[in-house]
Amino acid sequence: MPKGRAARLPSMLFVHGYLSHRRDKWFRELYEKFVAHGFAVLTIDLNGHGESSGDFRDFTYTRAIEDVMAAARYLEQYPHINPYKIIGIGHSLGGTALMFAKARGIEFRTLALLAPVGDTTWHYAHHERYPKSELAAWRRTGLYTWYEESLGRTLSLRYSFWKDLKTLDSLAVARTLRQPVFIAHGESDRAVPFTELQRLFKAIRGPSVLRRYASSGHSFWDARDRRTLYRDLFTFIREYHPVTVAHGVAVFIRHGDQYLTLKRSNKVGQHKGRWAVVAGYLPKGEVPVAHAYEEALEEAGLHKKDLTLVKVGTKVLVHDPITDVRWRSTPVLFESSTKRIKLNWENTAYRWVPISRMPFDTSYPGLFAQWKALHII
Repeated sequence: MPKGRAARLPSMLFVHGYLSHRRDKWFRELYEKFVAHGFAVLTIDLNGHGESSGDFRDFTYTRAIEDVMAAARYLEQYPHINPYKIIGIGHSLGGTALMFAKARGIEFRTLALLAPVGDTTWHYAHHERYPKSELAAWRRTGLYTWYEESLGRTLSLRYSFWKDLKTLDSLAVARTLRQPVFIAHGESDRAVPFTELQRLFKAIRGPSVLRRYASSGHSFWDARDRRTLYRDLFTFIREYHPVTVAHGVAVFIRHGDQYLTLKRSNKVGQHKGRWAVVAGYLPKGEVPVAHAYEEALEEAGLHKKDLTLVKVGTKVLVHDPITDVRWRSTPVLFESSTKRIKLNWENTAYRWVPISRMPFDTSYPGLFAQWKALHII
């Protein structure tokens, strides 16, 4: 969870690929960037992978899909999460599992599929790991064993993995997708050929993009490509999760060397229970200072005769990831002749504090930036 954030966060479910885990370095690097931008992130280890329970020999696609669905439902019920803004991001098999989870009822807002198995029917019929000569023995013995060089150890899978695959058709699932889908492919990927992802891209009914990264393979190992991938993905998410732009005022009220802070009530929409300053939406066409007087009267019971305008700061751009609103806020500083305050329903308590005790770290996003914009020494 992002530090210092409250309710209704947009969130992401990250799902790793086959034979990988949630702590994979490049994958962790990716989701930490989104946490820094205000998203809540849940990462999981699929059954039989990483730190999860379960025997890898029993792993199947259906088990992976069930893991993804359980994780998404957990996110939907988690406090502070906006259940309508869950984004699924998956690598390889994890991306494919996200598609099937969406088709089975999980309401992902957007999907990002990084080198997914795009055509399950074709992919495993042509995969070098499962030649026809091996399939007969696999079916007869019930267990397929091989040495996995990438892990440096021997692995086994039950025949149930193959039987399960025969029931899945990722292209048929792709034709049911209506929400935005981002697909990424490394040009040196030998696990999933580009033609496979082209078929997937064409099958998707909703808005989608297919991006190629010239210096990377299946796990996007090139650092420059990873940075470009992140920018492309962030741009795509922002395009289909449009940010509302609103204008507002932040009203700092001073009495001597103390500043007025207000505790927001449980009746307001966001940032309930937090200490903040007088602030509000600036209606179109209104002058910031004039509206600042109105907000001071409404929230604090301070009349214009009680206030002296000290300074109007420069406009500050503040993104609130909780409401997904990008505020263009004008800070205003008043000197008050009185410390008597009359609260309305928006706040439940008030206190006068020195600037050193202002709730910059625990208030709504951008309060400190708004204070700095006043350029008060």
